[in-house]
Amino acid sequence: MKINSPKLWLKKFPWKKNIDHKYSRGKLVIFGSQPNMIGSTMLSSEAALRVGTGSVKIICSKKTLPLYSLKFPSVLKIEINNFNLLKKLIINEKNSVFLIGPGAGSNKLIKKITTLILKNIKHVIIDADALTCFKSNPKELYKLLDENKIITPHIKEFHTIFPVISKKITNYKKI
Repeated sequence: MKINSPKLWLKKFPWKKNIDHKYSRGKLVIFGSQPNMIGSTMLSSEAALRVGTGSVKIICSKKTLPLYSLKFPSVLKIEINNFNLLKKLIINEKNSVFLIGPGAGSNKLIKKITTLILKNIKHVIIDADALTCFKSNPKELYKLLDENKIITPHIKEFHTIFPVISKKITNYKKI
């Protein structure tokens, strides 16, 4: 078993070079959160920029656009207020990495959006609400996952989407 530590990945870390520009450093599209949960989207955006992602774009609504703009002017924002506009954006952003889940809400619409993204985008990070919206039928989610999809559940979300795995699994290791 390998334990995640800098020794494991530091030699392969994509350090910035003088010739780099925002599109040579990768593109991340984050499906923004509900107005009362924008902090999770902002934290995700900031983390992506800190590790060197070249372009970070938040998909937001009319309600959240001003909030993101005031607090986080260094991130691109695109207002999407309906499903058809989202479909068009996904087609245009096929070569980006997508993150969906933090603060998105766990409902039928988020499940539909998550399914759309998983079916049309090669590299996807699925977190939080985008995972728990599949709790009534986790097998639906399993069918959409492959080696290019990353799930980042906390322990409660993990047990929600993998209910048959022992509840003895925790998110910490005793030393």
